[in-house]
Amino acid sequence: MLLLWIAFRFMQSSTRAGGESSLTHASGGNKKRFPAGFYFSSAVRKYTIVNMNHLRTLSLLTCFVALAAASCQSKGPSSGSDQPPLMRGNGGVYTADDAGQTISASAGERFDLLLPSNPTTGYRWKMAQSPDGEVVRLYRNDYTSESPGTIGGGGHETWTFRAVSPGSTALTLQYVAPDGRRVAKELTFHLIVH
Repeated sequence: MLLLWIAFRFMQSSTRAGGESSLTHASGGNKKRFPAGFYFSSAVRKYTIVNMNHLRTLSLLTCFVALAAASCQSKGPSSGSDQPPLMRGNGGVYTADDAGQTISASAGERFDLLLPSNPTTGYRWKMAQSPDGEVVRLYRNDYTSESPGTIGGGGHETWTFRAVSPGSTALTLQYVAPDGRRVAKELTFHLIVH
């Protein structure tokens, strides 16, 4: 954005400094000189205004924009995250903060998703869609209160999965109301089993 502003200001200053535009007749190639800033209706198609300072500036600006665009391209993995896969070994625990990242596990390993929950509100975590059963299986789902004996106190649900065989899948869980239609939160964990 700054480069565009600088180029615009440069073009304005070169026009105010008395630079000239070449007005070229399209059919005969005759050049006629007009002061810079000369404007005419776009309906007149046989004349074009060319200012060499503007062309140079436009060329440089195009190069800078192309270089900036090339340096901003993503070079990360296609799993939706530019970070390396999370590897916490057998019995690894992943939280809601890890959502959107890739979990890496070996076949036969178990891992847990620890999600904040408060069943007294009626909301519960559920699988939005079943993951690929050839890659991972749900082992169990438990709720643990953080303050036992306190009415309305929250806790967390522990979703334990077992990696079955090599492959990849997504684990998408939703925190839904009792009617099943209102979704308060949705978390997706990408899983790679090797």
